[in-house]
Amino acid sequence: MSTGCQAPNRLGLARFSAGPNHTAGELRRFGFGLGAGAALIFGLVRPWLHHSPVPYWPWLFAIVLWLAALLYPSALSVPMRALNQAARAVAWLVTLMLCAVMYYGLFAPVGCVIRALGRDPIARGFDPALSTYRVPSRERSRESMERPF
Repeated sequence: MSTGCQAPNRLGLARFSAGPNHTAGELRRFGFGLGAGAALIFGLVRPWLHHSPVPYWPWLFAIVLWLAALLYPSALSVPMRALNQAARAVAWLVTLMLCAVMYYGLFAPVGCVIRALGRDPIARGFDPALSTYRVPSRERSRESMERPF
């Protein structure tokens, strides 16, 4: 499988392409995995959770996928590519939402509390009497470099 990283798109995100050709082994694993997942989730787990009768369509879907994976794996390249694109879109959306929750739920409130307490960790402020705002670094001894961590 040729996986390459292309230039960033207009959103600043790199696009990863799965390449035009998947190997027969990859397509077989995809067919067996998707068939088994559909049969397990929709054929066993969902009816068990909802106390409903076991449907037959997930098993037919799984059998069709398993036969395609065994006999003609290249027929699964289009569904695999479509599922990969859908997964990329969902992953991008979940990442964006997780970053927003982390920023607005954690970092912004902590910053507001620190500002409300009057603490300024980066010492912003204007002092016309100062010639420079540079803070000189402290002198370190030679022994401090023997065990830096």
